Amino acid sequence: MKAHVARFVARFVVRCVVASLAALLFAVVPWTIWSRWSTARLERALAGLRAAGLPTEVSEVLSEPVPSHENAAALYLAAVEVVQGLASLPADPIPQVSKETRELFPLAGAALDLARRAGELPRCRYPRAPVAGPDGGATALQYRHFMQLARLLAASAIVQSEAGDLDGAVEDLRALFRAAGSLRQEPTLLDQIVRMTVTGIGLSALEAVLPRCPSATAALARVDPDPIRGATAGAIRSEVAWLLSTVLPVVAGEKEWQGDPGSFGGGVFGMLISSGLLGPYFKYDVSLYVDSLCKYAGVFEKPYPEAIPLARQTEAEAERSAGYLMRLVVVKIAGIVEREAEVASRLQLARVAAACLDHWKSTGGFPESLPALVEARALEDPLTGEPFELRRRDGGVVLASAGGGKVTWELR
Repeated sequence: MKAHVARFVARFVVRCVVASLAALLFAVVPWTIWSRWSTARLERALAGLRAAGLPTEVSEVLSEPVPSHENAAALYLAAVEVVQGLASLPADPIPQVSKETRELFPLAGAALDLARRAGELPRCRYPRAPVAGPDGGATALQYRHFMQLARLLAASAIVQSEAGDLDGAVEDLRALFRAAGSLRQEPTLLDQIVRMTVTGIGLSALEAVLPRCPSATAALARVDPDPIRGATAGAIRSEVAWLLSTVLPVVAGEKEWQGDPGSFGGGVFGMLISSGLLGPYFKYDVSLYVDSLCKYAGVFEKPYPEAIPLARQTEAEAERSAGYLMRLVVVKIAGIVEREAEVASRLQLARVAAACLDHWKSTGGFPESLPALVEARALEDPLTGEPFELRRRDGGVVLASAGGGKVTWELR
C-alpha cells in the first residue's frame, strides 16, 4: 500500500513538473517573439526620429546659459514670490477690475515694479529641475502665481487707462507681454501653454486699453506683443528628447526609473517598466509615442489651416491606441495646435483693429472695408488662411475670422 502511494505521488510530481515546464515553454516562446518584434518596432521608430533630424538628448534642446546681468529670471521669480504672499486674486473677467483687485495694488506694487524691470532686460532663462521632463518646465517659476502676476499687470493697465494715464497703461501691457515672452525659450509644452495663457490675458486687456490711446498703432508697437508661432514646435522636440533620455533607458533595462513619484504616472509607471516582464509592451508603447511626437513636430511646421486637421488626425490615432504613453500624448497635446492658432489670430487681429481705430480717430468713422485700409498680407487670418471680415453692428464694427468668426474684436 505504501509503495502504491509512493508511486502515485512520484508520478504526480513528475506530471506537475512536466506541465510547469510546458507552460513555461509556451509562455517564454510567445514572450520572446513579442519582445523581438517590439524591439524591432522601436528601432524603426528611432530610425525615423533620426531621419527627421529631431534631437535625442535633452542637452540638445536647452538654450545656452544667459549672463546674470542680462537674465530677467531672477526678477520674475522675485515678483512671483511677492504675488505668492498676497491674498487670492479674484478671477475678474477682463476688462472688469473688482474692488478686491484694486485693493491689492498697494500690496502688489513691488511685484509690478519687478515685472516692469524684468521686461526691460534682453533675455530670460529660468533655473531648471535636475531632470527636464513633461512635468519639469521652469519649476521654480510657480506657474499659477506667474499667471496671477499677469492678471495684476492687466488690471493695472486697465485701471490706469480709465484714469487717463495711457503711457502707464501701455508700459504695463508691455511688461505683461514681455513676461509671456520670458517663456519663449523654455522647452516643455507646459511652459508654452502658460505662455499662450499669459499672452491671451494681455490681448484681452489690450482690447480695453487700445481704443483709449491717441494712436493705437503706436501704442501697439510699444506694447510689442510676443509672437507665439513656433514655440510649441520647439516644445515637441524637447518632449522627444526627454523621452529618449529619461524613459527609453528604463524601458531598455539600462537604468531604474528615477522620476518623481507624483509625476508622469509616478511609482506605478516606474515599477511597471522596471519589472522587465512588460518590457515588450512598453517598447511598443514608446515606439508609438515617438511616432506620434514626430508627426506633431511636422504638423507644427505647417500653416495653421493645414496643421489643425492633421493634429486632429494624430490625436484620433493616439486615442485609438491602448498605450499608456500614447494616452499621455492626447492629454498633453490635444487641441494645442488650434489653441496656438487662435492666439496667433488674435495677435494679428490686434494690428487690424489698431489701424481701424486710428482711421476712426482721424476721420470720425470706421472704414467701409478692410482692404482699403490694410494691405492684403496683414489682413490674412493665421487661423483660417482667409482675410479677416468687417461687419457693422449697432453703430460700430466687429472684426472677425472668416466663416464662423471664432476670433472677434468689437470696436465702437
